Amino acid sequence: MNDLGNKPATSDTYIFPVINGRNDYAAMETARKRHRGVINKMLTKIEKKLGFNVHLCMGIGRHSFSTSLKLSGTPVSFISEAMGHSNSATTEHYMKTLPDAKYKMISDSLLAFG
Repeated sequence: MNDLGNKPATSDTYIFPVINGRNDYAAMETARKRHRGVINKMLTKIEKKLGFNVHLCMGIGRHSFSTSLKLSGTPVSFISEAMGHSNSATTEHYMKTLPDAKYKMISDSLLAFG
């Protein structure tokens, strides 16, 4: 399994090479924001072509990821770390509230004795 993927050229090689070779944080952020804008424009074209009634953007992926983990019972502390957040308040922003049916199922399971 270790033979899969590309080996990093240096310790500062990133998965997405858009910020590779940038020496300071401001340059990295500028490149990241520019790249995000390009991707979001492409997603908007896809959204319109497919006739979606939901606006597609990179942020929706993060929201979906965190909500899916929350619904599967993953601790918020793990979700926060996986998303690279320094505190769980930021993570909570990404997670949608659980549907009432999910709360009922969790509540019922807590009350199921024996």
